[in-house]
Amino acid sequence: YSHQTLAELFQGDDRFADAKKRIIEAQCLVIDEISMLSSRTFDMVEFVCRHVRECDQVFGGMQVIGCGDFKQLPPVPNLRYEDDGSHSFQSNKFNMAFPHHINLLEVLRQSESPLIKAVHELCDGRPSEETIQFLRSLDRPLNASPEDITRLYGTNFDACVVNQDMLEQMNGEMFSFKAKDKGDIRKLLGCVAPKTLLLKEGAKVILIKNIAAGLFNGMTGIVHRLERGSPPVINFNGNLVTVMETTFDVYDSREKKI
Repeated sequence: YSHQTLAELFQGDDRFADAKKRIIEAQCLVIDEISMLSSRTFDMVEFVCRHVRECDQVFGGMQVIGCGDFKQLPPVPNLRYEDDGSHSFQSNKFNMAFPHHINLLEVLRQSESPLIKAVHELCDGRPSEETIQFLRSLDRPLNASPEDITRLYGTNFDACVVNQDMLEQMNGEMFSFKAKDKGDIRKLLGCVAPKTLLLKEGAKVILIKNIAAGLFNGMTGIVHRLERGSPPVINFNGNLVTVMETTFDVYDSREKKI
């Protein structure tokens, strides 16, 4: 969105009424994992806060606390939204928003000195021979069954291929759920939701969108029950939830519309 589009949305679109109310009433904004926030997104959030609060100060005069480590995950570029993935500290507003910089040195959640030392050296990109040998000593066989091992892949395509292969190896009937698309097909190719979702009872699933209180993006579960003509029932940590259809919007940056 352009700044002008955002201003118009918050001014007259009822979908943003709750967000507008929270921004006006908030006293402090905490940005966690700030290393993953791009300069473009940072500027957009800053503008929205300033516009909604009708105050010319940075973030509309709201106190802002940024937490994170810029040596960790960087922002992900998104050319569809004209976001080149620049770091938030490259924004002209960054130092104005954060006049105080605090470096936390004490490690509280880990007490193993070799591991702490290894992590610090890897962050700097200069692991010592001692650290290399320490990491190699951690190489060992996994006792978990192959289907319970979490694998990381560099692209969504690779992950989809492996997921599809494992799904086909499972026993049981395959159920297919097709998306009901509306709009420019070429633009819809950028949607995070697949056009066809294949499931079997017992398959592991992950939510890719916040859909209700307690059901958030990244939450994992297991398919509990599938029936023709009915939405799937998913077991989320012991809670059986019927997951209904939901809408995924795709923004057209050229036409400046959803």
